[in-house]
Amino acid sequence: MSATGTAPTVAASCAATCTKCSPARPWTLPPKRPLSLSASAAASPPTASSGSDPWHHPNTRRPPDHTGGRFHVYSSDPCCGYYSPACLNPGDRLPYIRLSIARPRRGEEKRLEELFRQLSDMAASMPGCLQSLVLKPHDDSGEIARISIYEGEEAAEAIANNPRFMSLRAEVHLASEPGHAERAFFSI
Repeated sequence: MSATGTAPTVAASCAATCTKCSPARPWTLPPKRPLSLSASAAASPPTASSGSDPWHHPNTRRPPDHTGGRFHVYSSDPCCGYYSPACLNPGDRLPYIRLSIARPRRGEEKRLEELFRQLSDMAASMPGCLQSLVLKPHDDSGEIARISIYEGEEAAEAIANNPRFMSLRAEVHLASEPGHAERAFFSI
């Protein structure tokens, strides 16, 4: 709320958080010296958050970097390109996320991983999919997951109803143990 008791407008809120709409703040400036890896990051680069590159996956689209940092959430907002409640305009859509988690049947580990990769690659190549990844847990559960981020539910449905996509999903059911999870989420 402003001093007059009214809620700030989207532009005013955006100016408080957006680096393009307001002067740069110390925490949005690029570092003055290169950051060094911690001892744990140097010992284990693939698992260290400060040493890992989240953009190495071929299905990841690297958006422009407005702040000099490496980790961002992006939107279609023309003012700054970040998903921030302050920067969203009325009618803007937040991403729709689908998550599949499956445990392969005995001897089907490679096949299930390949099917998930094909689904991920197919989804990422179609309009409306912002990003799609295949994931493995750090534990020994044997599960494999696929997460896809879409512009909206309609885009996700259009991709899911593609005949080739449905065929691959049917093969996933044959290669995985019964009861694998298929979940959908809206960002809030």
